[in-house]
Amino acid sequence: MIFGTILFKPPLIISIIASALLFYITYNYIYKKAMVDQTKRLAKNNPSIAYNECTLTVSDNGLFREIENATSNLEWNEIKFAIEDDIRYIVYISDIKTIVIKKHPLNMSGQETREYNQLLRSYFNQYNITIE
Repeated sequence: MIFGTILFKPPLIISIIASALLFYITYNYIYKKAMVDQTKRLAKNNPSIAYNECTLTVSDNGLFREIENATSNLEWNEIKFAIEDDIRYIVYISDIKTIVIKKHPLNMSGQETREYNQLLRSYFNQYNITIE
């Protein structure tokens, strides 16, 4: 009788497999959306994070950023992916580290801004960085 009940459980096995497959398919999307929402929430709740004055240098080697007394160098191959909206790029380096890059810096003219955005996009394409 026990053997008969074990063989009669295909709906349970199918539902477990279907659940695992659904989780696998949706996990990546949900995870990225959660990272984006968390970054936006942090920037909204603490404006000093997003509005620190910094100098960003874009080069073949990557991004060189100077904020107050700190500097950081980020190579292009360290970037996981980027998300863009009308005013910024959100660049994801790891699960907990992001950089927000303005699309329209205050100290650039219209032509310089276009060239700057084209340069960023060319590096994103050259290093296969997905922009969502």
